[in-house]
This record gives sequence, structure tokens and C-alpha cells, in this order.
Amino acid sequence: MAENNQGNQGSSRESVVSTGGWIVFMFLMCIPIVNVIVVLVEAFGSGSNKNKQNYCRAMILWFVLGLIGTIVCSVLFGAAISTFVNSVDWNNVHLGSESFSDALDQIEKAKEAAEAAKDTPAP
Repeated sequence: MAENNQGNQGSSRESVVSTGGWIVFMFLMCIPIVNVIVVLVEAFGSGSNKNKQNYCRAMILWFVLGLIGTIVCSVLFGAAISTFVNSVDWNNVHLGSESFSDALDQIEKAKEAAEAAKDTPAP
């Protein structure tokens, strides 16, 4: 069994990424726009380490799943808000003890009174 494992690893065995290598990689991941470029190069580049390549491919997969989840949640939330807005009878919305239309009428009357007050001369 041990011989079989050594045979599989053979000459294609890659070096382990050092702690310093991961620190530099993580630092680059903190820089906007550079992080996208680094992920794409590491995920699909031919000379990248297999560990970093798999990590970056997993990051891309998580990003795609998060984007799909965000779109689905936005559509569902938008549909719920739209249903709520369309189901409300806005003419009968009560503000305190008055309906919405009565409040609009009072606002119009207040505007008219303010215009009339402007037209009258001051004593």
C-alpha cells in the first residue's frame, strides 16, 4: 500500500506552499482588483501550485454560489415587497384617525391658505 502511494506521487510531487507563501497570498487577497487577478491566475494558470489552484477554484465556486443566492433572495424579496405594495388600498391608509386621502386634502388646503396669505398685504 505504501509503495502504491509513492508510485502515484512520483515525479509529479509538488512542493508544499510555505507559511510565508501563504502570507503573501493572503496579503494579495486583501487588495481590491488585484485579488480577482490573483485568483484567476492561480485557478487557471498552468504554473500555479496545485494547492493554491484548488483553493482559488473553490473560492470562485463560493463566489458564484453566493451570487446566485443573492439574486434569488433579491427576486424573492422584491416579489414580496411588490405584492405588499400592490395589496394595500392606499385610499384607506389611516394616519392616526384620518385616512390618507383626508390627509392629502388637508395638505392641499394648507397650501391654498399659504398662497392666500402671501397675496394679502401685511398690516
